[in-house]
Amino acid sequence: MPTQTQPEQTLEERLCELERQRQQAADVIALAAQRTEDIGTRQRTIAVAVVSEDAEAAAENERLEEALLIERRRVATARSAAEQLDALIAEAKEALASESRREHLEQAAELARERYGIEVQAEEEISRLLATLSELEQLDRRQCQELRAGGAEHPTQPFGWTVEAWLLTRLAEWVSENPRHQGFAAKTLPELDALAESTAADA
Repeated sequence: MPTQTQPEQTLEERLCELERQRQQAADVIALAAQRTEDIGTRQRTIAVAVVSEDAEAAAENERLEEALLIERRRVATARSAAEQLDALIAEAKEALASESRREHLEQAAELARERYGIEVQAEEEISRLLATLSELEQLDRRQCQELRAGGAEHPTQPFGWTVEAWLLTRLAEWVSENPRHQGFAAKTLPELDALAESTAADA
């Protein structure tokens, strides 16, 4: 009967398995240490009988010596396993951290692509805004010419100053603070522009 192929472990599963085995090794060491202590206690108990050449005590001491040797070998094996498992656990943790870093970098790359798309959109929007402002600037020149020709007062400051104040208020969190424009906060461009007049005001 063919053996079934075991599914490949994830790094998390591999680490959990190694840590479980490491705990088993620690348990073996602890149990062997307790047994060694118990053997030593028993040997001290029968020491007088052993040196007195009591046959039964001597036979028991030989069994205890054999058991002590077994426990010491068990401890040596468990400690060797623990050292190997510690190294494997360190490798598994580093592999897991490496995979986590790779996933974060892949996500960062995906966000970079998304960011690029949004910034292209921002460039398109700023291009439309610049076109609109250029149209307003031409209109401003024509309107000032008409006001001068009609003998009326017209703004002496460039239209660009008004646009600057408007942009500083709308982009306040993106540009350095400018005290000169703090009084314009929350105003729209038509509200800042003295030459702009809505049709509702004309009614």
